[in-house]
Amino acid sequence: MKSIRLLMASLFIFTSGAAFSMPRYLGKFTVTSPESSKILQVVNRGEIEIFFDLVAANPRILNLRLNTNEDTPLHVAARMGNLKFVQCLIRAGADCNCN
Repeated sequence: MKSIRLLMASLFIFTSGAAFSMPRYLGKFTVTSPESSKILQVVNRGEIEIFFDLVAANPRILNLRLNTNEDTPLHVAARMGNLKFVQCLIRAGADCNCN
């Protein structure tokens, strides 16, 4: 019983991000390029304006596969639970049907 409480407390701290100064989702997969690493960090931090500045300079970033799991910025934002970022990505034309 004690281990279940500890696990639940740890999960709460993890999902709230309280114990981390790093972004919550860096992914357990290998990042495919330095460009992907930068984009992944921007999405993780929820920096919408910076992300769309990057998209303005290079529109392919919107659906770029960021790691070996082929996550796109939309996947990462959804996994982070950042609804505002997800909505902005969809409005900007992110592919909602990619696997």
